[in-house]
Amino acid sequence: MEPNSNFTENQLLLSSAQLQEQLEQQKALASVIVRIRESLDLETIFQTTVTQVRQLLNADRVAVFQFDREQNWEGEFVSEDVAPGWDSAMAVKVYDHCFGEQFA
Repeated sequence: MEPNSNFTENQLLLSSAQLQEQLEQQKALASVIVRIRESLDLETIFQTTVTQVRQLLNADRVAVFQFDREQNWEGEFVSEDVAPGWDSAMAVKVYDHCFGEQFA
């Protein structure tokens, strides 16, 4: 086998694996969207979203954070999904002086 054809074969295998990964991500995203549409309850939507997105991204933590404009843009995590071995940040009050009114 020629060296050039070996390179091409490896490139095709890599491209195929990348396409397969993208397909799996698209399927997971579609599943998240279907589950969100099944509920009108905001807490259920948030919990479904953080759980599915954490799995999709293979992340340690995914959370929804709510800012409170009346409390000088303090906020708290209102929904989260955390991998085993990590502490929850639920209901922890946070003030981020860098984010605040300009971006919330």
